[in-house]
Amino acid sequence: MESQIRDNFTHTRQLVKILWTGGFDSTYRMIQLSKLELLIQPYYLIDKRKSTQFELNAISAIIGDIQKHPDTKCIILPLITFKVADIKPDNDISETYNRIHKLTNLGSQYDWLSRFTKTHAGLEICIEKSEFGKLYCCILKNASIIKITEGKIVYCILDIEKSNVDLIKVFGKFHFPLPLFEITKLEIIEEFKKLGFEDTIQKTWFCHTPVNKESCGICNPCKTVVGEGMAFRLSPAALKRYKTEMKYNKRIWFTYYKKIRYRLIGY
Repeated sequence: MESQIRDNFTHTRQLVKILWTGGFDSTYRMIQLSKLELLIQPYYLIDKRKSTQFELNAISAIIGDIQKHPDTKCIILPLITFKVADIKPDNDISETYNRIHKLTNLGSQYDWLSRFTKTHAGLEICIEKSEFGKLYCCILKNASIIKITEGKIVYCILDIEKSNVDLIKVFGKFHFPLPLFEITKLEIIEEFKKLGFEDTIQKTWFCHTPVNKESCGICNPCKTVVGEGMAFRLSPAALKRYKTEMKYNKRIWFTYYKKIRYRLIGY
């Protein structure tokens, strides 16, 4: 009887599906949604990145923070994991992504993420307002968005009639949650604080090639963190690597040095 009552209570709640990496933006969205009587279904796609276990550890720790917070009203469903290697190929989507990539240098993850949404439409993908955000800038330049209010949540979708057809093909099934699409990372920090999750910020993960269980300081996400005024999130060693990278990055010898370093050390 208790199980039936719990199931009936669960079925009355609006379901939100969100791509969660344990990162800064998607964690803020999880916290934002946690204040509402919703069912949240997080998804994590397992790629070959060296940061996978760090991201899963972050997700586990942050779920603990959310569940013990007195203002939490949501129910977080068990994390669904899916191997990128198991996503079915789609030549049409991949060719379209390749055309976009040539113009914008968008990350390769958007190819398989788009293919994933063929069977998981309406998945929220979190991007913030940023001049460093390639996807944000790409959408701003080549698409129009429509705000949708659905029950307790508000999100954006691409406007089919006013957006580049290639972008519609690749990103048309995604939901872009608000207010993330309209605020910067520094503004999100203030939102973390207002929501009572300031300590959770340091539990989020962003680095793709961790060194000694810390951020590397030289991968693209690490560089973005510094560029957006959040260098405090890097360790002193990571900051030192970042400064070295910025100082010598255009030197020919440094290019070869990085290749050797990656083969020997992995970053």
